Amino acid sequence: MRQFGFYPDFHLPVLVIEAPTGVSFSFQVGGSAHWRKSVQGLIYPVAATGFAKADKLGERLHSIAFELVALSDREADEIDALFKGDTAIDLKVDRGKMSESCDGWVPMRVVRASDWRMQGFDLPLGCVLTW
Repeated sequence: MRQFGFYPDFHLPVLVIEAPTGVSFSFQVGGSAHWRKSVQGLIYPVAATGFAKADKLGERLHSIAFELVALSDREADEIDALFKGDTAIDLKVDRGKMSESCDGWVPMRVVRASDWRMQGFDLPLGCVLTW
């Protein structure tokens, strides 16, 4: 297994699609707690989803999840609402993994994908949204 430290630009969050790639990405998350979390998979830039104002997404996520230890239903609903609409993939917070979430790390599910980069994957897909 190859391990890489990855530091996304605060304003351009990424998805890590969970897949047995042999590559694990490690992120510093948790706000001032500076936790390290890792996930095996491949990087998918959120901007590739067609998300309107992707350059502002990091700010919006930060305002919802600042110094968060675990998502509440209200916060999960707010994040789900960010991804409703005209994007190439439909993302939803993985409600079964909300206890694993924190500032900078939210387990998600890809429930629909029309993006050609997602061809060949069985849906729904587990992924992590990180910033």
